[in-house]
Amino acid sequence: MPIEIEYTDDTLGVIFSAVGKVTGKEIIDKQKDVYRSKEFPRLRYWIVDRSRCTEYDVSTEEVSEIAAIDNEAAHINPHLIMALVAESDLQFGISRMYESQITEKGFTTEVFREREAAERWIFSKIDRNG
Repeated sequence: MPIEIEYTDDTLGVIFSAVGKVTGKEIIDKQKDVYRSKEFPRLRYWIVDRSRCTEYDVSTEEVSEIAAIDNEAAHINPHLIMALVAESDLQFGISRMYESQITEKGFTTEVFREREAAERWIFSKIDRNG
């Protein structure tokens, strides 16, 4: 399964893990599933973890589509904090491209090389913001 979605026990977070070969279409389909879920309006954070991704086949157009969907979803949950874990240079660069297209205020994103750093950042933001 290329994308695994796991909601935290307290339903405040979602872990969106890319495993093996992942395509932009698969990301978009699963992204929409999260946005349609009953949990989405209450989510405080979202971790996109690509540490187990071996092949990342996402076009520039798909990155723009992903960002556009996220910008639209920010109207439902404007205070979502999203950490992107990108260990490879390709994933890191694509994550930065995505990040530059997030235009909605309050929808905070940050790119990290390691999951541990991403989690520290998220929990420091949540603690500070209540």
